[in-house]
Amino acid sequence: MKKVIIGVSILAVCAVALVTFLSRPSLFELGSKAELQGDYAAALENYIKALSEITGEYAYPDKNNTPAISGDEWIKRVEQYLAWTSFSQPFYNSDYDKTLESIRQCMTRVEVVNFITGQKPKSLTPDSLEKEWREAFVRVDMDEEKAHEALVSRAFSDTLSMLCIRAMTGYIYYGQLLDIKTGKRTRFTLYPSSNIYLLVKPRDYLLFCSSEVQFTEGVKTKSWRSPQTVIPLSGQQTVSIHSISLKTQVHRSE
Repeated sequence: MKKVIIGVSILAVCAVALVTFLSRPSLFELGSKAELQGDYAAALENYIKALSEITGEYAYPDKNNTPAISGDEWIKRVEQYLAWTSFSQPFYNSDYDKTLESIRQCMTRVEVVNFITGQKPKSLTPDSLEKEWREAFVRVDMDEEKAHEALVSRAFSDTLSMLCIRAMTGYIYYGQLLDIKTGKRTRFTLYPSSNIYLLVKPRDYLLFCSSEVQFTEGVKTKSWRSPQTVIPLSGQQTVSIHSISLKTQVHRSE
């Protein structure tokens, strides 16, 4: 009898937990609620999280912040990244359009903390693309250049340009580059005074980013993280490099 009572109690607890889980509002619903209340920063944060659940993601292969791996494994990662950015098949579900539209509605209603500065895109030849590719993906002291030649040729044939993003001194940037057409996201972390080279097609993109900085207050070291910023970007019709810098402007309240 005691075992029966325990069993029934466990079932009851599980049922309550299931009901609680099923009744929990979705990230999109949380975003909609925050938007109705005029809290556009919270709405944008939740909409971007909701988008992350319904779209595909690939982590940028950062040669400067990758654990020691073999040359073959590194080439494989870069090759997978090349394929990820090249192929044009959609990678999202039926909630994509409404989530994207909600992000667009809120992105212009929040304080712009992170922003970009930069030069105009510059066209690249196959040789100049290879030079930039070495900066982006060929690791120092590793005999990998021959293996990269075929990848550079594929990138040029697929009209893949490079978006070089540099970080402001003292700030870490957590970012995602969304290919609007396909719903594919490339996630990256950009460390202070470093740069990365993202591959882009001749399409429209959205750059989601937040920044983090450490500062001293008295004898304590604290950190501050910015809300999300959304920055529209476009890939070029011809193979090019577009160099930009991510910067942050903080208005600290007294």
